[in-house]
Amino acid sequence: MRYIMDRDLAKPSFRRTLKSLRNPKLSKIAMSLAEQFRQEGREEGLIFSQQQAILEALEIRFQRVPEGLREEIETIIDTKKLTHLHRAAITSADIESFAVEL
Repeated sequence: MRYIMDRDLAKPSFRRTLKSLRNPKLSKIAMSLAEQFRQEGREEGLIFSQQQAILEALEIRFQRVPEGLREEIETIIDTKKLTHLHRAAITSADIESFAVEL
């Protein structure tokens, strides 16, 4: 498994490597890990998209986003909090009101 993760394999190569595993138990573990990595990737993508949506809403509404505020938003990984902040970015009267929501 370490060999697989240390390489930059494409999906077809990864699948071929998994199919070549002779030990069914090891194959099952490898598939479980692959699914876990896929799920983590989806979650990271969702979080990144939400962060970018917040920043875009703030830029559209207020023309600029202070760097400290941008950095703070980029550290938040709770999707519920990010959803709340996206709504706040759309409805806040000014950037200071939005900052209070953080």
